[in-house]
Amino acid sequence: MTQRIAVTGASGYIGQALIKELLRRNIEPYAISRTPLDEKLSGTPFLQVKEYTETPAMPDTILVHLAETSLISDVERQGECYIAKASNQTAALLRKNWKRVVYASSGQVYGTKTSVPHSPDDAVVRDCVYSRAKLQSEKLVQDAGGAVARIGNVYGPPIKQGTVFADILNQLSAPGAMKIRDKQPARDYLWIDDVAKGLADIALGAATGIYNLGSGVAITAGDIARTLLRIHGSSDRDIISLADPKRTTTNTVLLDSSMTTEAFGWQPAISLDEGLTKLMRGIE
Repeated sequence: MTQRIAVTGASGYIGQALIKELLRRNIEPYAISRTPLDEKLSGTPFLQVKEYTETPAMPDTILVHLAETSLISDVERQGECYIAKASNQTAALLRKNWKRVVYASSGQVYGTKTSVPHSPDDAVVRDCVYSRAKLQSEKLVQDAGGAVARIGNVYGPPIKQGTVFADILNQLSAPGAMKIRDKQPARDYLWIDDVAKGLADIALGAATGIYNLGSGVAITAGDIARTLLRIHGSSDRDIISLADPKRTTTNTVLLDSSMTTEAFGWQPAISLDEGLTKLMRGIE
């Protein structure tokens, strides 16, 4: 192993997948987290910190910064103070003199009011605390000459409770109609291993700026439920949305990743149908 990549939030969902991807590539990972790593990653160089500002300077190391709250609802509950907390953390990390920095942002910054694929040059929306926090850290990283990855909705094992996938999978074996919170929202879903590969590709590349990681396909929560029921062999079950059926506003996030492919050669390998089938096999 000649190259080293440090990963903040290494014990998290994307962090663990990225560590595994780096090991597959024979690249030395340096895991940084507030909580211990999974036992399967024991032996990986690891630093447990109370705060990420305690991270030591590593001038010959690339940093992938993942260590932020991923649930939008949790961020919104924290309010405006979260923006200062997240940006101060990013600023402190940038002062550590890294060889290169990649920041994991979100496709949510484009907003949900249009169904067209968003490119990194498109306007962003500052309509919630989550988006404003992401955009503030994005600016800090860009000003420091780093790269930003705006990521679509990530899915894959282990299933995170509270997500649309958990809501659906928890009901697959139950009788009667399937109930989901809202059929309407359409998102650009990306298999977890494709996200890890994209972040690794960007980290090992040279291009700076903003890049999308997405599949280029938006699918509604209702269609995810219908697809999983088909794979499960329960296509005849009804799907009931608990949201107001009269709503007509667009609620879509769709990403154009062509610039990422051009700059780093990355493109997703797992289609949504393949990914959902893999999920089903994992719980059967």
